[in-house]
Amino acid sequence: MAGRINKYQLLRKIHLYSMMTLAVLLILYFFSGHMMTHERWYKGETNPANTDTLNVNVSKTYSPEEAITYLLDSLDISGKRMFTNEWGNGVINANVRRPTHNYQLWLSTERDQLVLRTTEHNLYETITAYHRLHMYGGGVKYDLFLFLQDMMSFSLLVFAITGVYMWWRLIKNKTLGWIMLGTGILLMIAVLSVLL
Repeated sequence: MAGRINKYQLLRKIHLYSMMTLAVLLILYFFSGHMMTHERWYKGETNPANTDTLNVNVSKTYSPEEAITYLLDSLDISGKRMFTNEWGNGVINANVRRPTHNYQLWLSTERDQLVLRTTEHNLYETITAYHRLHMYGGGVKYDLFLFLQDMMSFSLLVFAITGVYMWWRLIKNKTLGWIMLGTGILLMIAVLSVLL
């Protein structure tokens, strides 16, 4: 009996602490999702882009990717590189995003001039950008946030699994549990049917 009690207490602690681990990030995720759903309430004015033309000296031996990497390092710009393209006339175009800023770069054919367009995101754009972060490779801070999201996902799985396990093993009358589980499954099917 003592063994069962200890096992139950251990599961309760795992269940509790997994929720505490994910609570703050989960609240941020749900709040940012709410902002995206009701965009017209929160969006506000978009900040104007700031465009600079800079004299640079980028080696023509660099590939487009290497040229942009060199420029980003030189200008101390960090973030997730969305794309790098080389146009038919030799101009290299790239886009780099992070939650607070968006950068568009155009490197001239001769690789001696850079047009840099910087847009500083407003509060709405910054918060919803955190919501949309995906794929590692955007720098240390970017990847750290994604790692925290992975931990949040893992904690949510642990929370759900331990909750279902305790319900199954410890609750004798499972009627209400089956009703709630069935409601959740039906809600998921309804949402998926609308999205698909």
